[in-house]
Amino acid sequence: MTRSRPRGLALLSLLLVSTLLAPAIARAGIVVDGDAADWFGQLPPSDNTARIARRSDGAGELVWRDATGDARGSAAARACDLTQLRVSGDHDHLYLLARCAGPVTVAGDSAWQVQVSFDLNRFTGLGGTNFVGTDAAGVTPEAAWEYLVQTRFGSGLGARVVDPYGNEYVGAVAAVNASGVCEISVPWAALGFAFVPADPIRICAASFLSNASDDVLPAGDGNASRAADVVTQYALAVGQAR
Repeated sequence: MTRSRPRGLALLSLLLVSTLLAPAIARAGIVVDGDAADWFGQLPPSDNTARIARRSDGAGELVWRDATGDARGSAAARACDLTQLRVSGDHDHLYLLARCAGPVTVAGDSAWQVQVSFDLNRFTGLGGTNFVGTDAAGVTPEAAWEYLVQTRFGSGLGARVVDPYGNEYVGAVAAVNASGVCEISVPWAALGFAFVPADPIRICAASFLSNASDDVLPAGDGNASRAADVVTQYALAVGQAR
């Protein structure tokens, strides 16, 4: 299902089943180093659609193709235009890859920042309803989140996982390449799981400029929301993934 929202202000809402991403003993084999070579799935043929790719060893990957040219603000903000979001996993970690138009700043003021939220219980309105930071974009009520991962390239601190109450959870790792590739790993334990969950997870993603303290910066077009780009809303039915 696709919904139309104002240009540059839509949100990704992907329902995925974690066990479909890396079943049995298959491992994703992803090294978080800012190099996209570990990711194998082909892009969908059309913008604002997703597909599940499967490798011969059983590892899986969800691949989202975002529309290009829909970021807003300054030239630096428009370089943060999201073009892809990929999700994979193994027994221990959830992996994310965000790709943007680039090139981007990778440290200090105007550094690229990626935020991805995780709605685990899928109860409308129960959880966080905004991305992290002053005037950060909101998520739809259906995607209220229990955990969120935020990259911190501005300060050089990598990434952190937070909950809606401001508590932080250890273990997230992130790497960035100035060409516009961001890789993130999040331990399942940081999301409250002792093992790979079987239930769907709803994911929202947004792209920002940030300063050296990892605060999100205005995009530069006078809009109250500071998100440079967010990914178009799309609901992937569980039956399709199977």
